[in-house]
Amino acid sequence: MHELSFSDVVRNLESRENAADLISAYQGVIASAGCVGFVAADFSTEDRARLLLYSSMPDVFSITDAASPWWSDDPAAARLAAGEALPFRIEDAYDERLPSASARWEYFETMNLTTGWVFPTSRPGSIGGVLTLYRRSEAMISAMDEQLALMHSIAIYFHSYMTALNPSADGHHIIRNTLIPAAREGRRRSLLTPREVDCLHHCSRGKTAVEIATLEGISVHTVRDHIRNAMMKLDARTQAQGVSKAIRYGFFKA
Repeated sequence: MHELSFSDVVRNLESRENAADLISAYQGVIASAGCVGFVAADFSTEDRARLLLYSSMPDVFSITDAASPWWSDDPAAARLAAGEALPFRIEDAYDERLPSASARWEYFETMNLTTGWVFPTSRPGSIGGVLTLYRRSEAMISAMDEQLALMHSIAIYFHSYMTALNPSADGHHIIRNTLIPAAREGRRRSLLTPREVDCLHHCSRGKTAVEIATLEGISVHTVRDHIRNAMMKLDARTQAQGVSKAIRYGFFKA
């Protein structure tokens, strides 16, 4: 983890085309920081039954999901719903828990999964967080403390990318997904202009803004406007992510 930069990790995540590969990539990132696994959730502020729950350890967390409606009594979820914005320890959250959540914590203890950080990923309309878990040791706790800001940034980016994929609940790592589908493809296809598609297509082939301007017979400033507008419509934070999403939504082939 110490040898990776945020941009390195983002490029790694953006190269993944499906939820399973994305989860595997993120697991590899957190494993380099000593984490043994993670579980993440994103649920609607209007209806908590609408949620996405996924994990690199689905066999462990699908059991807790089936045993009780964790989103109604989980102390970590309560802190996220209350507006927690900074990372916090899962063990600290469970120090103050409802009696109904005690059995869940006891189960985590039997699995030796009671140490970890919750990284809030909430945004308007949703409450979310990524819990990374690691085996208890003073050296590991110290190492995690030193890189919390980087880990949090990566968790936010990863989770945003995952929710945009809106993965099928039939996937092995997807424990539950009852979010209302956004029907992104049709909406975005109608919003992107032919020129915006063309400019992104040129980007996918490694062309610079100057080269695209020459090919399309427009100014470099206009090219950059088209690319910027396309990225905004695709909810892409980087040009590479914009190209990746355009390919995934079927605007053009790689």
